[in-house]
Amino acid sequence: MKHSILLIFLILTFTSCSQPDQASNELYNQEWHLEIFEEVAGLPASAHQVPQDERLILVLNDTAATGIADCNSFQGNYKLEGERISFSNIAVTEMDCGDNSLGAQFLQALRTSEKFSVRDGTLRIRYNKGKQLVFRKD
Repeated sequence: MKHSILLIFLILTFTSCSQPDQASNELYNQEWHLEIFEEVAGLPASAHQVPQDERLILVLNDTAATGIADCNSFQGNYKLEGERISFSNIAVTEMDCGDNSLGAQFLQALRTSEKFSVRDGTLRIRYNKGKQLVFRKD
């Protein structure tokens, strides 16, 4: 009887420890394409839709964040704590993407990220005291 109870306890313990958080599960190893970029210079206040010719992509895996910021690629570290997310040590290639590029602003928004949520194929990242990045997974 003692062995049965111990076995059940161990199974429950290891099963619960090995199950990743559902939001984290949906978050990882996806190409997240930025669709809405709130409060960005160069976009009208009423229309925060990212232009179709602008490639702003974020990929999170278990060790790093990578992506595309218009004509540049980037990689760096990120940290999740509950609903908080932060990015650091972002390295980026330095091609000139043109005056209207949102690439630099996108990377700055990631650097000031505060919170995130994932629901129904949409990733939302709050940055810079409440502004929002809205991604869809591809």
